[in-house]
Amino acid sequence: MLRGHGSTFTVFRLARKAGISYSKIAAECDIKPERVGALARGRGRVTSFDKVVRIADALRIPGRCSA
Repeated sequence: MLRGHGSTFTVFRLARKAGISYSKIAAECDIKPERVGALARGRGRVTSFDKVVRIADALRIPGRCSA
């Protein structure tokens, strides 16, 4: 489990406010649109670090990680 990453998916809400649909986010991140919506509402969590990296890459979030 990834601790301290519960608010990671605020990023989905911010992307949505920027005009990016949950369907587009879902397609880019290989996640179902319903799941993206649920995560954006704080329901559920992503427990795979690989998925977090995939989401960050798909949304072109810059940065690097030291695991």
